[in-house]
Amino acid sequence: MKPFHSFHLLIMGGIVFSILSCSIIEPPENSNPIDPLNPEFELPEATITSHFDGQIVLQPDITFKWKGRFTNSLYSFKLEGRDKSFSSWQNLQAATYNYIDEGVYIFQVKEKLGEYEQTLPTSATITMDALQQTSLIFVPWYQKITADTEGYMDLCLEEVVDFKGLTSKISLGESITITRIEGNNTIIGNDGGSWVLLTNSLDAMNADHLVAIDGVLLGGNPNGFSGSCPLCRIYFSAAGDGQLTTMPDSTKIRNTANENIDIAVFRGALVVCQ
Repeated sequence: MKPFHSFHLLIMGGIVFSILSCSIIEPPENSNPIDPLNPEFELPEATITSHFDGQIVLQPDITFKWKGRFTNSLYSFKLEGRDKSFSSWQNLQAATYNYIDEGVYIFQVKEKLGEYEQTLPTSATITMDALQQTSLIFVPWYQKITADTEGYMDLCLEEVVDFKGLTSKISLGESITITRIEGNNTIIGNDGGSWVLLTNSLDAMNADHLVAIDGVLLGGNPNGFSGSCPLCRIYFSAAGDGQLTTMPDSTKIRNTANENIDIAVFRGALVVCQ
């Protein structure tokens, strides 16, 4: 900054004297918080405000919210276990995810201001646990698939006690074609028994748009299986959007006394062709 020159006039005995004095005014302190030249400048860093590390979420949908250090920031985010990569940079401070399967997920978000970008993303680990009662569900229950390529979904039991057998029918959308079904041979862990799964033929499945399943645990633990597990994996292709829907009126699960076990939740699956 150039020195500021000031002039002073003195009048003494009718004579005017001009006195030149020179003083320097220092520039003001840098108080702009987004100016990297400010010694107190901090790099962008997002803060998650809606869900926190270790939280258990008891519904299948979730909205993450966050805030940044600066007003005009851009953000990029990712839900590990659902997203393959971080999103593009956007002027958003919230993201909603629907149809989230049971399990553990890590949400990550980072902030960017101009050329300055958060080095390590802010993260929060959450557990999705929407099912608290005996349920028969598909995992994943929402899936994107390229037309005419093969995908798969698992038919799973959740929170069951003393399970011994299952009879069920699954309705197929007309765009869905079943290619094969594989039983889960490790359903009873180390109990020494075997899981036997019977189905109708592929031709019948695809002609009738209906899968018929009949499974039973043979041998092993006399108390049956308790916990959560996949029953079978259903492979399919899709010519368009469609659904797989378990039919409650045609579905029964049984315990070791051959009594029906109440099923609190049936959850079908949605297939989206892209």
